[in-house]
Amino acid sequence: MKITATENFKDRLLRCSPKVAVETLKAVLPLRKRTVSKAASKLNLSEGTIYNRLKDLKILGLLESEEGKIILRDQATIKDICVGKNYDSLKKSFLKLSYSGIIDELDKDGVRVEDLGRDIALKSTSIASDPQTVETYGTIFAKWADFFSLASYDHQNKILYPPDVDISKAKKRTTKLRIPKATVGEFFDLLPVLTRNPNSREEIAERLSISPTSVDKHLSTAYLWGLAERKGNQYQLTESGKKFMSKSEGNKKAYIRKKLKSLPIFQAFVYFLRQGNLPQESVNKISKRYTKGWKESYAKTISKKIVSWGKYADILEGRGDEIKLTVKGVKLDPQLPERL
Repeated sequence: MKITATENFKDRLLRCSPKVAVETLKAVLPLRKRTVSKAASKLNLSEGTIYNRLKDLKILGLLESEEGKIILRDQATIKDICVGKNYDSLKKSFLKLSYSGIIDELDKDGVRVEDLGRDIALKSTSIASDPQTVETYGTIFAKWADFFSLASYDHQNKILYPPDVDISKAKKRTTKLRIPKATVGEFFDLLPVLTRNPNSREEIAERLSISPTSVDKHLSTAYLWGLAERKGNQYQLTESGKKFMSKSEGNKKAYIRKKLKSLPIFQAFVYFLRQGNLPQESVNKISKRYTKGWKESYAKTISKKIVSWGKYADILEGRGDEIKLTVKGVKLDPQLPERL
């Protein structure tokens, strides 16, 4: 039987580390009568704890549990996992949990597990927002990614890096370059949907006719501008968001203009534009100076997003690569050149 991760998006939140998962499998595999009570007795744990561990193993497609019974889906594969012989099937299941996108976006600067956990909570149905819980989500993910050599986890500084980064030489991140990931049009399409306080990403996706994974970039941009939040089990506009909806077009632009000018990545973008660089050249220099390691295609996407928002806010004007600052300009942070 082929091991396959669950397709249910809301069930994709792992809560146990790979060490704990393998420990549980090792306890269950040799049991003649595989039950929750027997596994609990062998590991000297409560049945409730065993049930929680089994949830992760079920999510990863390794077993099923029904009425206290534990059913292994593929004993040969599980045996290989227990002896550390072959993790390929388990790795594929992990990547199928919509986590491959998170790994692909890792750059050389790494990501803190708290930020990682917040993104993971957003992708699931978790309503957790307290730092300790979201950090736990991020830590569990980081340990799994490190376990499969998909990334390198710096346990001391709680930062996850791409697999090719030497943690001993990596610098602790000091600047988080938050980027408006949605286009101007996508952002404004989202706002009316949030006035209805949707209960899930799937509901938002259905209303916008997009995939649930695409909802994340829309929401992250609304969060970036301080116009949306997740409260309880609902996505909704903040008080600022409600006021924004009633503003005139000119005042909406003024609001975004103020937010955009304060973004570190936009400040750096303007700095390099003023040095005579074209938009994508400016993003490439940002990537190099902040050791982001962005691929050319990703840098091009970032450039287009920044330019589109700059144009909307009447800060940038021009066509294609011929972008120049408007007369209003942008006042740069005096310490920015030193950081660059």
